[in-house]
Parts: sequence; structure tokens; C-alpha cells
Amino acid sequence: AGAALVAHACDPTTKSIDLKRKQVGIHGINALFEATQRCAQLAEINGMSVNDLKAHSGDTLDLSALSADTSEACWLIRMIKEKTSLTDLTMSNNAILAKSHPVLVLPLFDRDAGCDSCGQNVDSGTLAGLSTGVDYDQCDCCYRSPNPLLLLVETLKGLRRLTRLSLRRCGLVGMFGVYAATEFDTLGRALAELPVLAHLNLGDNNWDLHVRKRQN
Repeated sequence: AGAALVAHACDPTTKSIDLKRKQVGIHGINALFEATQRCAQLAEINGMSVNDLKAHSGDTLDLSALSADTSEACWLIRMIKEKTSLTDLTMSNNAILAKSHPVLVLPLFDRDAGCDSCGQNVDSGTLAGLSTGVDYDQCDCCYRSPNPLLLLVETLKGLRRLTRLSLRRCGLVGMFGVYAATEFDTLGRALAELPVLAHLNLGDNNWDLHVRKRQN
């Protein structure tokens, strides 16, 4: 709700929004997108150029230099949903993490931990998530963000002209490979339904055997 309130509070003179490492849910993601359409002078969100994405009208888009965290990746995916003319999309190096595995809310007391999704440190006392199946901790940002993998699936449905797609080094299964098989069945179907997709890069995403055994 906080991110949505910030976005709705923006007026036509707002030039930037900084929500780095903050919890941004689906309502916040949609509100940020609406703010980019409503506020003509809004140029940056978390240091990423809004103008570049809004003005982009070509058939090739490379977002690999942004290295977006989980919430930011959701916002980026929402922004490109309207770019139906794209034929070449590179989302490499952005945290498009699977999130459908069972996770419990966990207040971390008297210890610090590292987020097994994004790798950021979780300070003592910060609300986080703990997987019910394996030892898998999430920071508050990753726990509360929407599921970027499923948002990507919805976006791909509209990008019917894609011939080339790179999801290299996007995490996908997180740092320790925890995921729900249904997510990747859904992604696989969405990719198979792209009529002219000829080149797909899914490299460096922890696909080795010992990781796959940690499936929930």
C-alpha cells in the first residue's frame, strides 16, 4: 500500500521516485505504471530511466544493464507489456524469480540472514519469509513483491512478434534453486505459444541436477 500511496501522491512536477529495497506489491506496481503515464516530468524510478522506456518504439529492447531486484523487475515487465511490436527482448541480469513455493512469514529475531532469492542481507528483526519445504529465507522485499515469473508469462502473451528472447542470469529458481514446477510448466507453455520465437537464452539459471531436486 505504501508504494501505491507514493505513486498516487505524485503530481505533474514529480521528477523521480526512490523506492529502492522497499516492499512493492502488485497494487504498487500498477500505481507506479499509472504514475509514469500521468506525470509528464517523471524521469526516474529507483535510478532507472522512465523516459527511455516510455519513448521506446523500436523492435529491439535490451534491459540487461539495469540489474533490477524482484520488485523492480515486476515494474519493468509491466512497462514492456505495451510494447507489442518488440521482436528482440533481453531481460538478462534482472531478478525474475519463481515465487509459488510455499513460504511462511518469519520475524527474524537475534540473528541476521541472507535472502536466498536476491542475496541481500536481512537485518535482525526484519519480517521475512521461510520456505515450508527447504531452508530458504526471503527478505521482505522479495517476500511481498508480486511473482515476476508469472507477470512475465502474462506479458509474453501480448508479444506475438518476438523472434529472440534472453532470460540469461535472471535467477528464475533463486540462488538455491527452489521453485514450484507449475510455474515453469506455465512459462514453457507461454514460450511454446510464441509463433515466431527462434532464439531463446535461458543460460546461467541454476538448472543443474542437485538444484532441481529441491523442487517444492
